[in-house]
Amino acid sequence: MARLFHAGLVAAVLQLAGIGIATPVVIWLGGDGCLSRSFEIGAGYDAQAAASFRILPWVYLVTASGVAMTASRFVDLTALRIRHASRLMSPREPDRAARTLLLQLSVVAVACAVMTVRLPPDWLTHAFHALGHPYVGSLAWSAIMSIAAAACGANAYATAKFL
Repeated sequence: MARLFHAGLVAAVLQLAGIGIATPVVIWLGGDGCLSRSFEIGAGYDAQAAASFRILPWVYLVTASGVAMTASRFVDLTALRIRHASRLMSPREPDRAARTLLLQLSVVAVACAVMTVRLPPDWLTHAFHALGHPYVGSLAWSAIMSIAAAACGANAYATAKFL
């Protein structure tokens, strides 16, 4: 089963790496030009941090879109595997399973993309606020949703490539 989602797994790892690179860069650019000495958000740094944290979900979304739509050998290999599996499932209608998979993956990718830029659930926000890190919950939510959007989008791209 994991062989059918190889492109998505690779896209998820690439998105995770993109998040790891983009987050400190955006925070650095949004601050006073250098990273804060500590990750604690003080009173003077609060407005600058809030501005940086508001733009990060959009950066994650743009990165996820690029990762999901990048053609690679992993996408080609996944497309071949999906074609083979779809033809095994229904020899009379070889494209039916792939069309169904494309629809489902596309809906999930769009839903995750929308949730990337939306606010996280209240329980997550309150939990991180109680821990003393009010913005981390929102960033974690956006990062996780963008990883899911990239993974599902890459698999949808591979499926569409087959069709």
